[in-house]
Amino acid sequence: MRLRRPRGGFTLLEFLVFAVLVLLVSTFALPRALEPRLALAEEQGLGYLGMVLNAERAWQRLSGEAVPLGRLAVEAPPAPLGSPNLHRVLFPPALIVDAAGIGHRGGYRYRLVRSEGRWIGCWAWPSLPGYSGRRTYYADFGSARIHEWKGELESGGPPQGPPAPARLGPPLTPGR
Repeated sequence: MRLRRPRGGFTLLEFLVFAVLVLLVSTFALPRALEPRLALAEEQGLGYLGMVLNAERAWQRLSGEAVPLGRLAVEAPPAPLGSPNLHRVLFPPALIVDAAGIGHRGGYRYRLVRSEGRWIGCWAWPSLPGYSGRRTYYADFGSARIHEWKGELESGGPPQGPPAPARLGPPLTPGR
């Protein structure tokens, strides 16, 4: 009678225990590990929206006109001779603007809002909701305030026009 030699490897039970442990870790630990990254992405999105707000207001103050994101991202506003280049002061590079006029940077998308022929505000929403951020913001150029929007995102992002006031949270930034 021959004796069987024990083979190396895992038993089915050991493999199942390992699989359950991996599943538990991915279910509970991974989302908690991503929380700081989400908070950072939201903070950067809000900060960049503030830069868009300040740059647009400065451009309007200097030239009397508002400009789309594509120009705001690559041109300096006309300034009096001897004044510093406001493009470098107010608006950092690295905003990618697509053919639809939507800016992309740091996990967020940015779209200006037009009403009656004027730019009146700017939306900022996560490129990948839940992964690059959870919060959507609206910057109102008239009051110089940024609000969190409490509505649901549509498939293409937030609404095309300005938000309904009832859907805006309290200002996240002081006004002028």
